[in-house]
Amino acid sequence: MPGWLRMAWPALVAALGIGCAAVPPPLLSYEELLAAATTTPVRPAGEAAGAQPANAIDPAALQRAFLETENFDRRLRDLTVLERQALALVDQPLRLGAIGSAILDLHYASLVGHRALATFYRHVDLPEQVALHESWVENIVAGIAASAAGDSEDDPYSAFSANEARAFLAERELAPVGAKYHETETHPFQIWIQARPPNSGVRDTYFDLGPMYRALEAAVRRDHRTLLPVPGQDATCRALDICENFSTWAFIHLLAVRGDDSAAQTFVGWKVAGLDGDVETGTQSDALTWFRRAARAGNGLASLSLANLYLWQAGRSPADRRSVWLARAETEFERSVELGLDSAMYSLGRLYMIGTYGEGKTARGEELVRRAAALDHTEALLALAVRHAYGDEAERDAAKAETYFLRAAEQDENAKVQYARFLLSGERGFNERAWRWLREMAEEQNPDAMVIIGYLYAKGLHVDKRLRRAKTWLKNAVKAAPHDPQVVNEVAWTLTVSPLDGLRDERYALKIMGRVMADESNAARRVPAYLDTWAAAFAANGDFERAIAVQEEAIEQALDSNDINDLPVLREHLDALRAGELISEDVP
Repeated sequence: MPGWLRMAWPALVAALGIGCAAVPPPLLSYEELLAAATTTPVRPAGEAAGAQPANAIDPAALQRAFLETENFDRRLRDLTVLERQALALVDQPLRLGAIGSAILDLHYASLVGHRALATFYRHVDLPEQVALHESWVENIVAGIAASAAGDSEDDPYSAFSANEARAFLAERELAPVGAKYHETETHPFQIWIQARPPNSGVRDTYFDLGPMYRALEAAVRRDHRTLLPVPGQDATCRALDICENFSTWAFIHLLAVRGDDSAAQTFVGWKVAGLDGDVETGTQSDALTWFRRAARAGNGLASLSLANLYLWQAGRSPADRRSVWLARAETEFERSVELGLDSAMYSLGRLYMIGTYGEGKTARGEELVRRAAALDHTEALLALAVRHAYGDEAERDAAKAETYFLRAAEQDENAKVQYARFLLSGERGFNERAWRWLREMAEEQNPDAMVIIGYLYAKGLHVDKRLRRAKTWLKNAVKAAPHDPQVVNEVAWTLTVSPLDGLRDERYALKIMGRVMADESNAARRVPAYLDTWAAAFAANGDFERAIAVQEEAIEQALDSNDINDLPVLREHLDALRAGELISEDVP
């Protein structure tokens, strides 16, 4: 079809009344879309941001067409290098003119390119050119924003590239402090960027980069001479001997090695350390190397990962080496704190507060946790809430505790559960808001919410006291999470030791605890508290001999794990069992 006919096709379809579903219009080439794009009028002054002129070209269509061009691999390679340069030159507007023009010569729908030229023309005071490029910036940003919520790995924004993702965040005044490529079954190639708005905590933002990767993968399958988007000497799958094994992992590994991409290096570090699965099976020395490279580039997520890996190493080192690993962890935590990572503030603050680095840093720890809480870090808010709710007499303040719980609950479902537990046991009374949250979570099969609802019916708090209904809710929690040892243990303990005759169900408790303890995948058999519950259930069912053996096992596990806090209670229960007494406790 001639180019002029392709351009006229939409109008021709409308004039003839042809249904689009029956006769889809042909796809325009990149060159045809570019010709139309460069003659599109600028968005009129005063028109709403993100609105396009009536005959504007959709930037996403131009991006899709770019991936269909015959030499897109070479253009993508050059584009990636130039965009990285432009993103690094935000404080040098005069240099952005030439780089921005070169970027748009390669790909006219580049958000990085249009931002660069808008900055350049603003600096040399050419408002008409500024308006042209700002119109493109606003439309590209609006398209990304409309593509998804972007706040989770399951609902990532759609972005053309990692560079476009960073430019999008910059337009929203979010400063990236850390990044890692990420993969899920539905979005196998995405980037997770931690970015900080002014005077606020770090936000996690996810971008799906799938279309670009799929186009590159298809090109590699067709032609082993396809160039891969890394700087320096031309890289092909043939030259790197990865044609048969080309995959997301192989591509990201290439970005880490040849592209010096800190998000890729952090991804590789996570993979080889086993941080996505079992850290015990990871290759920690290799992971440390990758994290160090990424951390040197200023990637805060890599610094935080490095700190946690050093901390892990400290816990498994002999006493004479432990202090070395702890010092390294402290350094990396501090670097992450300097970048503004509230999670690093909280982690290091807690370590200081519990005395990991000695008694002299408690005040610094409190300061860091409060800084993280001021940035609405959920765990920090909960730590302060728990401290004021259950701490020593000097710290207890139910009103402050409730304030922190509610701030955390605005962001996190687990915090709503913790708030409800606080109301269940505290002096503030229960309220309709917490009850509504529990019911909503229970409808979503949240077992913790179901447990608390059961407790409310058992106590007659905020609802009429109904023990049969309480028992039903507790059992429903187990049905919702039959393999969760924590949920099962709490329900089994309550149904075993409660002084309320209508609430106990000893046979059911023994059954569900036996199932969890037989499941080798959850390591419940090594948790003293779970063994304590199991022993109580055996005793409640008349098997004191087995109860005593299990309780002795609980004490052995506590000693092996240095869990000395639980030892007095465990030994007290063992004495009771040896005396033929049942374990009883005022629960809920």
